[in-house]
Amino acid sequence: MNLLFINPSSMAYDEMEALLNKTSILRAPTFTMPLGLIDMAAYIREKVKGVEIQILDIGKDLHYMGKGKPTSFEEFTEKELDKVGFTPDVIGISIGFSSAHNASRLIAKKAKQRWGKAIIICGGNHATNLYQYLLKDPYIDFVIRGEGEMPFTEFISNLKKGKRADILGLFDREKAEKGIVETAKLFEDLNLLPMPAYDLLDLETYRKTVGASIMFSRGCVFRCTFCASHTVHGRRVRFKSNEKILAEFRYLVDALGFNKIIIEDDLFAADKKKFFALAEEMKKYKGRVKYLLPQGLSMHILDEQIIDAITEIGIDEAAVAIESGSEYTQKHIIRKNIDLAKAKRILKYLRKKNFGVWVNFILGFPDETRELMQETIDYLKTLDVDWVFIFHALPLPGSEIYQTFVSRGIIKPESFNWDGLRLGRRTFDTPEISAKDLEKLVYDTNIEVNYFNHSNLRHKRYKRAIHVFNLIILSTHPFQIVARYCRGLAYLGLNDKKNAEQDFRDCIAWIKKNRESARLYQEYGDRMPLLKEYLGSGCKN
Repeated sequence: MNLLFINPSSMAYDEMEALLNKTSILRAPTFTMPLGLIDMAAYIREKVKGVEIQILDIGKDLHYMGKGKPTSFEEFTEKELDKVGFTPDVIGISIGFSSAHNASRLIAKKAKQRWGKAIIICGGNHATNLYQYLLKDPYIDFVIRGEGEMPFTEFISNLKKGKRADILGLFDREKAEKGIVETAKLFEDLNLLPMPAYDLLDLETYRKTVGASIMFSRGCVFRCTFCASHTVHGRRVRFKSNEKILAEFRYLVDALGFNKIIIEDDLFAADKKKFFALAEEMKKYKGRVKYLLPQGLSMHILDEQIIDAITEIGIDEAAVAIESGSEYTQKHIIRKNIDLAKAKRILKYLRKKNFGVWVNFILGFPDETRELMQETIDYLKTLDVDWVFIFHALPLPGSEIYQTFVSRGIIKPESFNWDGLRLGRRTFDTPEISAKDLEKLVYDTNIEVNYFNHSNLRHKRYKRAIHVFNLIILSTHPFQIVARYCRGLAYLGLNDKKNAEQDFRDCIAWIKKNRESARLYQEYGDRMPLLKEYLGSGCKN
């Protein structure tokens, strides 16, 4: 039996079209290891004999397509499918991000047209929560709701035996129409998972770029109203043993040669005693390995001891999720219940440890008034951090706020533009704020806090400011002239006039050749007086 797994990009369909057609550079495609797929592939190989597996890593391949000849996403998909070395009997498409909804449906269509007898199964967070709508697509045969290892393996085993049976968490159209809402049984003992099937990936590319992904645990105990991860991994935290974690970690570093490790846990270091013991072993690799924590650190978990332990390992930067600076919003709207005074103390201690720290905030929750949003803005302006990520409250399927938006008739799932979730912008108004006003509020706050009043600039940490502008913005958004201008100010703070003037000249060059740069200058040019001072009339549009 031939099994093909497909890992789409999280980039939205319309963004990929703009990238591939060379009509936009506003978004750079990102990618990480498809950890769910290689976990599932390893489990299937262990439990079912005679299955050949291939992974088509579209997310990774797209990363390089912006440098090629102009094409369309449809043509790009066809060329990707050309890479498959067999005729698949089953095709599994991982739809973890709602922004991949439209692209994944096109991939399913192209795959079905090419291999008409293949069975197409979708899974992942988005598929789990929007299964009824995906199963209305004639090219999608099944959806798995929840963790996929056990139901997918059972399905493959039954298919090989010519056996049909109802499988917990596996839905076809008939089952979905009955209104059944079950999910697959959680994989309780994570130690029973074999080593992820890293061999199915282009490891050399991952070594040179983003690094390798690993999970120490699954699940999160908190009930934040904007989050949907519990619909797949549950509300309990299940841990791998330290021995298993270290075996996987050492395999990635010592055997496969990775020096960048991405820890994907929803709730990192949730069991302190267990983590302290793990840290004693991991710190032996300090200096050899760079760590990334894309899900960030939980303020509920953090204290001075945890911070000491993670810095001893060599973790030196991460986001901390606070989400709101309003006590009312924390308690009554998002139910995250973070102690905002404690948050300031923890952030101050992280600074003391020379930790690169970013914070996450969200605006526009259901029932969040303009006054409550302003409380958050006032709070985040008091923080000494490297960067403040400010997001729109978006209707992630499976989250409580998604249900609120649907029940109030604000969005309609069957016609909603899922592509917009990747852009991070709302396409709908609420009684509290219009989409246009929310976008302006978020953007203006971002420009004010992260650029013109950047904390490292204010505290004269000029080298740190340059590093942050390079890392977070200019490495992927070179046209962002406000960031380039503020980096120039940091160079001036270091008395490096040569690099400062180069940044100012580059600002002018971008204004002349790029529409977004010109828009930024038109909007914020009055706050960048040194452009005119250094370059005279050359900065006019």
